Amino acid sequence: MSVHKCEFCGSKLRSVKIREDGRAYGPCVKCDGMVWSSLTNTDTPRHMIPDMVRDIADFHDKFNIGYHGPPRALPLAIRPFREQRLNEELSEYNEACLKCDYEKELDGLVDLIYIALGTAHCHGWDFYEAWRRVHAANMAKVMSSPNNPGKYGCSQDIVKPVGWRAPDLSDLVAGIEPPDKSH
Repeated sequence: MSVHKCEFCGSKLRSVKIREDGRAYGPCVKCDGMVWSSLTNTDTPRHMIPDMVRDIADFHDKFNIGYHGPPRALPLAIRPFREQRLNEELSEYNEACLKCDYEKELDGLVDLIYIALGTAHCHGWDFYEAWRRVHAANMAKVMSSPNNPGKYGCSQDIVKPVGWRAPDLSDLVAGIEPPDKSH
């Protein structure tokens, strides 16, 4: 019997359940909420999963646009550029979907994530911790049902059950001042 470990902190999972696809999940002894095991037979080995946040930091450093300070509001000089790039990549993805151009769909999604992660990096946010908290909250959601159909009316909708709590990210953005509009 293999030991299933938390994909976030590496601690053991307790009360592990195995899905039909072979993926294990259960509550971590350290982390809040349900988490997936990163060590099942069907998963990509952890060392082969790219560290996208590190890749973005490397990319920004290469072009001297890296930010390594405390969390901040985006400077007004780069905010419109970042918003424009995010919208552009989303539009490219949508256009590819309309054409059933799967290669461009994939490229659009990767580019969208690349720009989104780069924007988070420019903010100086602790994306790993934010991701851990949002993921834990998302894992506490449930599949839609006739009693809780969700707002999109899709059988594949994931919904918030009664008592669900949104992740608290307030400490990750505490103290951020609005950008100085005089410059």
